[in-house]
Amino acid sequence: MSDHTAIRPPLEEDGRTVARPQRAAQPVPQQQWPTQPGGPAAYAPPHAPQQGQPHGHQQWGGPSGPVPQAPQRPPRAVPLVNPFVGVPVADFVKDGAAALALLVALGQPWDWSDDANDHWWVVISLLLALVGLGVPYLMASRVVPTFTPQASLVTKLLLAAPLLVSTLVALVMDLTTIRDDSFLGAFGSYGSADGGMGLAIALGLGGAALMAQPRRHEEATGLLAEQAWRTAGLAAAVAALVVSVATFVAGSIALADGGYVSGATFWTVWIASNLVLPTLFLALPLVALLRGSAGGRRTFAVLAWGVVLVTLVAEPDGSGAVTGSQVEGWATPAGGVWLLALAGALLLSRPSVRRTQVDEVGGWLATVQVSVATAAALALGTAVLLLLVMTMLEMFPGVVIALTLMYLGVAVATGVAASMGANLAMRVTVSAAAGVAIVLGVVMWVVVASSDAASIAQAQFTARDVVILFALPALALYALWVPPAVRAQVPRQAPAAAWGQPSYPQQGPGQQGPGQPWSQQADQPTGRPTAGQWGPPPGQG
Repeated sequence: MSDHTAIRPPLEEDGRTVARPQRAAQPVPQQQWPTQPGGPAAYAPPHAPQQGQPHGHQQWGGPSGPVPQAPQRPPRAVPLVNPFVGVPVADFVKDGAAALALLVALGQPWDWSDDANDHWWVVISLLLALVGLGVPYLMASRVVPTFTPQASLVTKLLLAAPLLVSTLVALVMDLTTIRDDSFLGAFGSYGSADGGMGLAIALGLGGAALMAQPRRHEEATGLLAEQAWRTAGLAAAVAALVVSVATFVAGSIALADGGYVSGATFWTVWIASNLVLPTLFLALPLVALLRGSAGGRRTFAVLAWGVVLVTLVAEPDGSGAVTGSQVEGWATPAGGVWLLALAGALLLSRPSVRRTQVDEVGGWLATVQVSVATAAALALGTAVLLLLVMTMLEMFPGVVIALTLMYLGVAVATGVAASMGANLAMRVTVSAAAGVAIVLGVVMWVVVASSDAASIAQAQFTARDVVILFALPALALYALWVPPAVRAQVPRQAPAAAWGQPSYPQQGPGQQGPGQPWSQQADQPTGRPTAGQWGPPPGQG
């Protein structure tokens, strides 16, 4: 009896199924069915065991029996993924900057009388914004499969909302002091007045904006489309300028009503130092930003964050390296600092970057022009202001005169850099001019810190001066030397400018330029090793 007939199917008797005694099927030797790349299903024996039989009681169908299908596996769960894979470096930098800003804000002044950690609702608001930094990574890890990018953005906005509400409460509290007739109510003082918008508000808003803006994994449409983020950045920048002008007007009215000062000379200096210069400081890059310039966006973001960060070390009495107040009131001249970090953060969002990044190299060259042009205008204005102050005080100290001349030198150097900033072939000259501005800034800072005469003439370093002399020239140097797109353009342009011959992209050994034999290519001063250093051309070794 063959193996195929050793086991018979059960018989039907009176409607019942009766199984006859069976003997186990002989196992088929493994070597009779060799394994092939197609898998065991493609090379199964012609009479495979039928499904549904217990182990050890398999049956063999006839020669024409169907080949059983492989058992269906249950659907797999959505696999978890590493949420940090594919995240650009810029997103990590934003996360780190947002966390640092929110944590530092806890120890900074919230208003004239208290720090941020003195108000429990402010502490909770800052911590909720800090928690929002982990939301994009939770979404990207697929721990919750239904957690979409749109839901991630909405969750982050909800976590940032308490801080926005706390800021609005602080603003209302500050505006309620407008009816205070005292001089203190107009300009405030640490620990002795109500209201005020402190540096903690600026850092909190900036950190929350960095947290809430979309990351690469959260690109969404609808209500959270790109245009909304672009509009928010422009609105915050314009609002900072409007608040600066409004606080100047309110402060001027408070001074005039109090009768503390008078005279045309004082009001000329007051207007120049608290209206003209602050307005130019914000308006010049803002105009370029409104025209869609990448240079205006980068310059405004750098000066906004620069002012906020430098204010961290400012002292209101001039005893520190930088003079300035960490709290502003409704009548503090040149106000609006509490909005600058918010505007700067929104201008760094991915939608804002895409709006202005049409020509990458042209955008970086525009950054050079806008940054050094802003520095030139502000340096010239500061020199004129020093002359007005000396005239008002009828004092002409040699130290202040030297400072005035150095500010004029900065204005000339940055003005020259601005005139040549669009020409990449002149980047060495532009870099030298920006370097001169930075060196003069260091010298002036040392002079101001070590001279009593400079303090008498009110020639103190403010946060705006630090940004003009250091941050903006440094931004120009970065734009000329760091971006890969800019560096890639230089090797193709520099030889042509130096030798008057067309240049070709850098080539490896054994490659020739169009229409050039090997000997001519080796003799050209391209800055690369000669043919003898590389070895003979291919085919001649």
